[in-house]
Amino acid sequence: MIERIRKEIFDFFPTYVCNFNDVPINVLNDAQEIRIRIGQPVNIRGCKFDFFVGERLRQDSILKLLEAFSDNSIYAVQSEINNGYITIRGGHRVGISGTCIIEDNKVKNIKYISSLNIRVAREVKECSNTVFKYISKKNDFENTLIISPPRMRKNYAS
Repeated sequence: MIERIRKEIFDFFPTYVCNFNDVPINVLNDAQEIRIRIGQPVNIRGCKFDFFVGERLRQDSILKLLEAFSDNSIYAVQSEINNGYITIRGGHRVGISGTCIIEDNKVKNIKYISSLNIRVAREVKECSNTVFKYISKKNDFENTLIISPPRMRKNYAS
């Protein structure tokens, strides 16, 4: 798992932004989000932890990361950026915050980008087992939606 995420996310980070070799392996394995904000170190978030690593970031570091995530072609992913995120290899989403340029009631661009938030995509096998027994009694699988607040895990009771 960690090798896949390393190739899909961590390898984009220059070591001056964040050296993931300084992060304990259990933190990397359980990472759900990676928050990158101006004036803050990189924040790796899991269900039960926040881990900070690296120096306080400047806007140019954030822009370089966005360029790397877009394969050095921000123009090619402009329509995704206008929706507030881009999707990178592995299905991970990178949320983008900044100042929106609005034209004809639509976002034309985002400038002065101040933060990126990477949602780490991962498969959780057999995650529905704990609730499946309640749903299966009704035989209504097509109309079932499982929701919970952020960081409260939709996959299983912890």
